[in-house]
Amino acid sequence: AGHGRAGALEPGFGHGGKVFARAPKGIASAGFGAAALQGNGDLVVELRREAGEGSGPGREIERRLPDGSLDPSFGKDGRVRVGAGRGLAMRADGAILVGATCGPKRGSLVLLDPNGNRVTSFGENGCGPAVGFAIYYIAPGLDGTIYLGGAVAICPCSVKEGVTHFEPIVARLDAN
Repeated sequence: AGHGRAGALEPGFGHGGKVFARAPKGIASAGFGAAALQGNGDLVVELRREAGEGSGPGREIERRLPDGSLDPSFGKDGRVRVGAGRGLAMRADGAILVGATCGPKRGSLVLLDPNGNRVTSFGENGCGPAVGFAIYYIAPGLDGTIYLGGAVAICPCSVKEGVTHFEPIVARLDAN
């Protein structure tokens, strides 16, 4: 790391300083949604994919080694499928908080251990509480609390009939 000018692409990461997540056949578009570093320098990223033919979006969490390659010891071949939702954050212990939809719980969290395995002792059956809004951002507090940022639909509709108005919202989850 740090072999060239400050701010320049680092040639030792991926190909010329860039990593492309190749979308499999049938995927209309893909992009990275969030990223966080684990304490050992591995990069954990949220990969969102929009499937063609109405099959809906897909989401995976990937772990990349310092050279940009997928870490085969994480999940299955470097990836963990997490389903619908948004947001990703790293806890101090290396565990990964992921915004998710857990069954009927919209606006919830799942916890992955540092190797990408779902922590079933987190919340109820590995699924945090339903917070009642779409989670976009996750920030672990220094004391173990979890801060969530997102948007909530507010009605009566304020713009015109039939249009939902969204308000930003922040919540804090207890450390216990």
